[in-house]
Amino acid sequence: MRLFSILLVLFSSNALAASEPVYKNPRLPVEARVEDALSRLTLEEKIGFLSGDESGFASRGNARLGIPSIQMTDGPVGVRMGQATAFPAGIAMAATFDPLLVSEAARAMAVETRAVGRDMLLGPCINIVRQPLGGRNFESFGEDPFLTAQITRGYLQGVQGQGVIASTKHFALNNQEHKRTEIDVIADERTMEEIYFPGFHAAVEAGTWSVMSSYNKLNGAYASENAYLLNDTLKKRWGFRGFVISDWGATHSTVASALNGLDLEMPSGAYFGEKLLAAVRSREVPERLINDKVRRILRAIFGSGLFDSVRRPHPSVISSPAHLTIASRMAASSLVLLKNEDHALPLRNSRSVAVLGASARHARLGGGGSSVVNPTWVTTPLEALRRSAPGVQWNFAEGARMRRDFDSIPTSLWTTERGRAGVTGEYFNNPNLGGTPTLTRVDPGVDFDWVWNTPGPGIGGANFSVRWTGYFHPENSGNIILTVRHDDGARLWVNDQLVLDAWQDQEETISRVPLKAETGKSYKIRLEYYQHGGSAMAGLGIEEARGAELEEAVALAAKSDTAVIFAGLSRFYEGEELDRTTLSLPEGQDELIGRVADVNPNTIVVIQAGNPVSMPWLAKVKAVVFAWYGGQEGSRALADVLLGKVNPSGKLPVSFPVEWRDSPAFGHFPEDQDQPDRVTYSEGIFVGYRHFDRAGPAPLFPFGYGLSYSSFAFKNLSVRLVDKSAKHPRVEVFFDLTNTGTRTGAEVAQLYVSELSPSVERPVKELKGFTKVPLRPGETRRVSLTLDRSAFAFYDTNQHAWNAKPGAFTLRVGSSSRDLPLEASLQLE
Repeated sequence: MRLFSILLVLFSSNALAASEPVYKNPRLPVEARVEDALSRLTLEEKIGFLSGDESGFASRGNARLGIPSIQMTDGPVGVRMGQATAFPAGIAMAATFDPLLVSEAARAMAVETRAVGRDMLLGPCINIVRQPLGGRNFESFGEDPFLTAQITRGYLQGVQGQGVIASTKHFALNNQEHKRTEIDVIADERTMEEIYFPGFHAAVEAGTWSVMSSYNKLNGAYASENAYLLNDTLKKRWGFRGFVISDWGATHSTVASALNGLDLEMPSGAYFGEKLLAAVRSREVPERLINDKVRRILRAIFGSGLFDSVRRPHPSVISSPAHLTIASRMAASSLVLLKNEDHALPLRNSRSVAVLGASARHARLGGGGSSVVNPTWVTTPLEALRRSAPGVQWNFAEGARMRRDFDSIPTSLWTTERGRAGVTGEYFNNPNLGGTPTLTRVDPGVDFDWVWNTPGPGIGGANFSVRWTGYFHPENSGNIILTVRHDDGARLWVNDQLVLDAWQDQEETISRVPLKAETGKSYKIRLEYYQHGGSAMAGLGIEEARGAELEEAVALAAKSDTAVIFAGLSRFYEGEELDRTTLSLPEGQDELIGRVADVNPNTIVVIQAGNPVSMPWLAKVKAVVFAWYGGQEGSRALADVLLGKVNPSGKLPVSFPVEWRDSPAFGHFPEDQDQPDRVTYSEGIFVGYRHFDRAGPAPLFPFGYGLSYSSFAFKNLSVRLVDKSAKHPRVEVFFDLTNTGTRTGAEVAQLYVSELSPSVERPVKELKGFTKVPLRPGETRRVSLTLDRSAFAFYDTNQHAWNAKPGAFTLRVGSSSRDLPLEASLQLE
């Protein structure tokens, strides 16, 4: 029937000119254009569509027919190519509980994607946070499938509404980095359907053009060749019409991957090139499957508008004031006020504030890996506070040094051989400093993170080298440490003596060289660097060689009105291929907080991290703000909240356990003890707050929790059963929400559903509705939420389908999963 409709369009459309191929006519239906283009391709040309090109970040098009390749870029929180706006991490997006705001940010990302000449953004990352140690949890939208689904919808609406192809990832159950390319995840059908699949199903319903398969195995088969995942669930049962793309290097076979649902191999054609062509010719893979794969890719190309005239915004849109405003609003809206004893925040009467912690003078934009964005500019929390409140005495002490933090030598301490400020850089378009430099210039210093950009005209993005020379003039005498940040090789000379030789391929490294410095003396510096492939970064910095940071911080806190400690993690502690091993803060930060709280009763802690952390000092401090990773506007948003310019409204998208053993995954992460290449999801559907409600241990902070500088009251709950049948229920829920405080603020109203006598074990309650409501002081709003069948159903493994049965249900409404003052009952028939 579908083919007949397409033929009818082809023969009857008055818009079709005889000389113009159907696939080139933008006025015709997408499916008609797809079928016409497909019919014109040879088998060899069809195979050409199914793997990446030489760049490693693009599909292959077809020059003969003028069909473009799909130019791709990381990542889920901004464009990872050159410089772009660095938006808050995915977990911060979820903490806003605001899909409309997420959509605004995603729209801005899409515009910047177009501006750098790309057509596809590799995001969103929507894997459920199964446990609090996952290295990429910060990229995801939290522990709850309903929240994840709603944030995903908002994200996709923003990206694809601008004609940019989104790639929803990673399908499926990619919940750890430990052995991510080989671990076999063992999970039952109901667990997958109720916890790990809803976000992806929502993405399909929202029209995602692409889904990325994960690295891991699932129940014995790699995700990229898993028929249950890709064919049975994604394409057949959910009706996904886009294409499945492999994660980079995650394809392991030709025939199995082709038969079981993979459509596009990235970054190359190791399996989907000549090997796939041979498999089709030998009839191991039918050509109809190849047609289906090409059809899916063409559908995205035509459906997104990529084939037709693509309007590229001017590069000035990157980090435009409008985009920075969105990033700032999101960062501020994501901040979660966990504790505020005696109204310690906002800061009002403090004249002298001790600002402590390494994270006060380092902007923590995000975790590590492919989501790292190179911002156009950045400011630190300390700088933001000083600019926002210049009348306050902001005194800084590090207190605890974070491993691999880097501070470049400022321009004021450099001169070239000719006496200019800065250093002379000689850039070679080869990795061995050979021949005449392609480019010579004076750089302000050495602090570069080129990501996907090139160092300059005539220099490639890989296989280049640089020599920097200049004179370093220390501002203080004493023992210091020169720090060299490099990926790949580096060599350093001081006064013509080789002091560092790390001339080999390696991941990002910070090498340290001690130097006894004297004020008034110049030190001749030569730094050589080469880059072979992958990331490209080089820097030369300085840090003081001393061991009294803690005592200095405690002394400063003791003589200050207030102490604000910036603690947490960084991209060197959680990121791609980097799970955590403990909930504790690293590098002596817990000791710093405890010691400072002992001497200053007005101690405030700001945590910047993508995962929960333990807080043994919680009872000793006045206030705690969880700031996640706020992107390039995170520091300014933090200053606005701490100083009271913005009222915090973020909520926790994950439960915070008191200790690691309280987690439902404890004992089954990072692998099973008896089979180290396997991890069993023995907790089943009881992830996050579902576990804490069932098992009894109280969380440190519950899912959905977050305070405000205002206060709110929930009253007058009423329920209207529009349709009380279990087959097609429709329930309207109404309640009053009042701002009982003295400041304008926003509360996230949350609706949870419980079945009283379920036929199978079910969670005590499940989030099934929420809305963020801004209110002026004293204002009351009548809030409404609607529930459909999905709010009452469970996955029935006997029927292999979702099932809502007649019975009694309880609805609870409030401000968090543990603060639900309103309650009502209903009966489905």
